[in-house]
Amino acid sequence: MKPFFFLKNGIPPPPQSHDLSQISTFMKFFYEDRFSFHDCGKNNKALQKALIFMDQPGVNDHKHAFLHGKSISDASHLVPEVLETIKNSIERLINEAGAKTLMVSEILPIGCFPGFRSLFP
Repeated sequence: MKPFFFLKNGIPPPPQSHDLSQISTFMKFFYEDRFSFHDCGKNNKALQKALIFMDQPGVNDHKHAFLHGKSISDASHLVPEVLETIKNSIERLINEAGAKTLMVSEILPIGCFPGFRSLFP
């Protein structure tokens, strides 16, 4: 999510750069960088043949909210916008990059992670 998303929800934005979305960075890797060992340009149709695995999209957004003192109720208000962003990312991969096979994993129950259990007993 972009910094404004966090600010409007009363959460300081994460420190990492938000110049490009993860999907933009992913597509740049395939279409602009063109590493010498493999031409993944648009004419190659590499993403049409690939399995694209999106691992737990949205988990960092919710984790960041919890780490800044938001309750489960507060974090639940983030869900529609986070899901819309995930949906838009998937549609962008399909429509702009020609992706055909995607696997999107859900967020695991973070309340079971030892780190979260120790932070939020």
